[in-house]
Amino acid sequence: MFRRISTQNSFAHPFLAVFGKRYYKKKSWKMQRKKASSLENFQTFYAEQFGEDWPSLFESLKLPTQHCAVVNRFSTHREAHAKLSSITAVQRHNIPPFNSTPNEDEDDQNQFQLPCYLPSSENIRFPKQEKTSNGYFDYYLLDASSLLPVLALDLNPESTVLDMCAAPGGKSVLISQFLSINGCLVTSEVVNHRRANLIQVIKDYIPKISKTKDLVQVRNLTGYKYGEYEPCTYDRVLLDVPCSSERHNLQTNFEFSLWSDQHSKANANMQRKLLMSALQTVVPGGIVVYSTCSMSPLENDGVIDDVLSKCSEDKRLKIEVVNSHFASHSLADMFNYRTTRNGVLVFPSKTKNWGPMYFCKLRRFAIESEVDSQYRI
Repeated sequence: MFRRISTQNSFAHPFLAVFGKRYYKKKSWKMQRKKASSLENFQTFYAEQFGEDWPSLFESLKLPTQHCAVVNRFSTHREAHAKLSSITAVQRHNIPPFNSTPNEDEDDQNQFQLPCYLPSSENIRFPKQEKTSNGYFDYYLLDASSLLPVLALDLNPESTVLDMCAAPGGKSVLISQFLSINGCLVTSEVVNHRRANLIQVIKDYIPKISKTKDLVQVRNLTGYKYGEYEPCTYDRVLLDVPCSSERHNLQTNFEFSLWSDQHSKANANMQRKLLMSALQTVVPGGIVVYSTCSMSPLENDGVIDDVLSKCSEDKRLKIEVVNSHFASHSLADMFNYRTTRNGVLVFPSKTKNWGPMYFCKLRRFAIESEVDSQYRI
């Protein structure tokens, strides 16, 4: 039998102290090697993707993220506008969805736009959000590129929307701004602490329709199961998937997630499954917008290509990539972007410090058996 070394033994203290120092020093050294390897892999992979643009893009990724402020229509928004209008070098924009058409009724037109304050120079800091006199926060701060997937959804006031990977909740707040009491938003998050934060954001920004009805429902169902449990249910699905999130990892020195192309491939495998579920849960004629904050083609166009190929072979889902109309939108000039094979990739620069953000708009079409069933008596 081994005896436990007593911590009061005069010999044990120096032994444990030396052993502990060596152990943690070795562990720290190994982690530093892994981080260095991540950075090397990162540089090599993206230098090949972006060529001569990569050095300036790499420097831009290390800059602090710039924010914009979207006024919450459920707050006492006059207070929010007064507060934001007093900030120098900030301009107000009323931003319509990408597919919107001019409306003769100015009140209706303004109601279907996002009032957003965007900085007109670098290093603008917005004041901290505060609750207005009616108890809801005045505005939401986020990277302006996060607006784009929501604007691509073709929302209308009565849409039934699923935000499949909703935490931390910024895009859910944006979606709610377009919905009337006849619309519905379901948000989903399976990780407990992230779901708790999502619930708090929704309480802070979005009121109930009545004592018994919520505009926004929060669920903990995994995204993989929506296609199976709720087929052909939602008009619109936003799938903002977990991804490599290169900018965040670079700014935190790969503290939370190491980077390699193998890691990106593993993400892509998970993302394909989520996208298949999203396409199954949307109704025929409905829209799915797939988005990431990654620059990896494996997680962006690569995922779309694989899913389109699988749907083409399966014949049970008829899916097409459709034009988001982003390039012709007034907002496009504010971003550095590339039109890719299937979507749009926004990436930051020193003067347009938004992104990365990739998004692709897909429409599900009815197959022959579904069309026939609509006319069956």
